Amino acid sequence: MQPDIARSARRLRIGVIVAFTVIVLLYVASRFDFRLGAATIHSRPRFGAYGSAPWTGDVILLLIIVAGYWLTEALREITGGGLFTSSVVRRFRLFASWLLAAALFGFFAPLIPTGAAPPAGPYRRVLLIVDIRDLLLIGVTLLLLLVARMFERARLIDEENREII
Repeated sequence: MQPDIARSARRLRIGVIVAFTVIVLLYVASRFDFRLGAATIHSRPRFGAYGSAPWTGDVILLLIIVAGYWLTEALREITGGGLFTSSVVRRFRLFASWLLAAALFGFFAPLIPTGAAPPAGPYRRVLLIVDIRDLLLIGVTLLLLLVARMFERARLIDEENREII
């Protein structure tokens, strides 16, 4: 493998770890009202009064942390010399799958409180909020799953080429 790919993977892995650590620390600080000197960190649900409970952010963050773990593991394998190995492809697929789970949960989470509330009259009203960012994230994660399939195919082609030589 080329050393520049390994170096880039190492740098990206460090960047991902640092970014995820900062995100988790800021989220925990906002969730438990920690103060940084005179500054207070606030978090609020995107949909405000439309049924987004505080625990939905916790679940989304947990799913993204698991996705980030699998991404860092795939980058660790690439740093170690694997490019299209089965473990890199599997870990990248796990990253995309957990990210898709977070995107789908984020899209459907506002339905949970409104669907569970007692009806306010003869009809049950469920508010469906379609956020373009959620749809974009779902589309991007589906694209990542396609890229994982392409990696798998590249691995098979690489193995076939090695058998020929």
